[in-house]
Amino acid sequence: MDEQSVQARGGFAYGVKHGDLHVHGSGGVSYRLERVEDPLPGDPVPHRWPEGRLSALWLHGPDFTRTGAASASIAAGFAADGWAVLAARPSNAPGTDPVPADATGVVIIVAGADDWSTPELGWLLSNTVLHRPELPARLLLTASSMNGLPALRAALTPLRAGIHPIEIARPSGGTVPADRPGDVPRGTTDVT
Repeated sequence: MDEQSVQARGGFAYGVKHGDLHVHGSGGVSYRLERVEDPLPGDPVPHRWPEGRLSALWLHGPDFTRTGAASASIAAGFAADGWAVLAARPSNAPGTDPVPADATGVVIIVAGADDWSTPELGWLLSNTVLHRPELPARLLLTASSMNGLPALRAALTPLRAGIHPIEIARPSGGTVPADRPGDVPRGTTDVT
């Protein structure tokens, strides 16, 4: 008979029998993939995806509302073609597979990607939803700047995945909002 004793004082403790345990981070906020139903189409955004089964766009600009609208508009085009549109949202709750069996591909929206740490983005890139051989996969990342792009590009290179940056300029004479609407940890916001 196997015996196991696990104790924790002021922290987290894990116990596993006859298996592997993989722990990442420091117990902080993680993410959950949630289905985005009917993303709202908006003004068309000129864009070109890098070649490959997995590729990404980095939509950046100082106006968070405009970058979010641009990603929703691009995602709406994919949804119309039968792709599953998902959003990475902060959560520690376990998730279920949000990709329907009849999906022709998968798109993941990451709002405020420049607020995600490099390990957090790396953890997202390891998600099996992005690595199903039968499904093409796309990442739509919104950011206020280009700051996180080099690290993400380096993480995508071993996966043979490319990323293109697209600047989403603010409208002429427009102002930049002081805060991102619906700010939550890691800059994610509701895109539904």
